[in-house]
Amino acid sequence: NTTHHLQPLDIGCFGLLQTAWFNCCDTVLGETGEPMELQNVVKEYWEVRQGAFKETTILASWQNSGI
Repeated sequence: NTTHHLQPLDIGCFGLLQTAWFNCCDTVLGETGEPMELQNVVKEYWEVRQGAFKETTILASWQNSGI
């Protein structure tokens, strides 16, 4: 099962991505009083994703998993 083998990325990268995305959305809401505008979602998500999927984060996820 591929899911089991990729679990380190769930914890290290995707968990970080989820937290960073929620923080980004909260920041926009806090600064504007409005949810993120639809035309900004992809741009904002891409920036957050690049922060979560750094090579160092990916390698650390695998190293910390012991697999």
